[in-house]
Amino acid sequence: MTGLIPLLQDNFAAIKILLNIVHGRTRRVPRQVDMPVLKQVVGLIDKYEFHEAAEVFTDMWFDFLQPTILKCQRQNLTSGILICSVLRRPSEYVSLTRRAIWETDCEFGDDDDGLVPYWIIQDIKSRRQAVLGEVVDTLSKLLGRYNGTQRVCHQDPNCDPLALGKLITGLTKIGLHPIPESSTIKSSIKALFSSIRSIELSPLCDCYPSNTRRKSYSWDQDAGNAHMDKELKSSLCKTEQDIDGLELRLDA
Repeated sequence: MTGLIPLLQDNFAAIKILLNIVHGRTRRVPRQVDMPVLKQVVGLIDKYEFHEAAEVFTDMWFDFLQPTILKCQRQNLTSGILICSVLRRPSEYVSLTRRAIWETDCEFGDDDDGLVPYWIIQDIKSRRQAVLGEVVDTLSKLLGRYNGTQRVCHQDPNCDPLALGKLITGLTKIGLHPIPESSTIKSSIKALFSSIRSIELSPLCDCYPSNTRRKSYSWDQDAGNAHMDKELKSSLCKTEQDIDGLELRLDA
């Protein structure tokens, strides 16, 4: 028996900072740390339940790093989420988890070092899947409506089939036709929306002078014609605006 307690998985620099705090050696504690160090320290604080003992320093470090944390690169989102979770920063936590839902792909959290709680990673992935499901549903309904027997555009009989052809061609180029299951989409929602928005869907009836367009009750009330491009982009915009970050579980 050596009397030593192995801390094989703990970061040495972080544990040294934490021990200096716990033992009151405050002059040895840095007044500023970078984001990777703060992540390791808060991971240990959460592991050993030293939240109150280190609170003065963690508040000081966080206030200094807050702009960096909120603007961190996509690959550092898990670090920012962990920091905000452990230090109980609800508004920043909501902001970063929303970014994770919006910006990350299907592999989010797979390369994490295990410090971020599993349920946080799963909640983010679940929210991402829900949004992708909405997009797939929107595309399916749009294709079905333009492929149906009822005319959508009443200006030109060729407008609907041309719009449908453009949509199918565009979706095929970006791997979304035939419409896939949402669970098979690997890209981020941000990248997916960018690809869909890049599809050229200008309607045939746009070539007609506005004073000759036939008025009808349809999507585009001003022009009197149903414009697939406006409908799809409006739907994507609403879906994007409705994406919410996770609420911080203060009881966790």
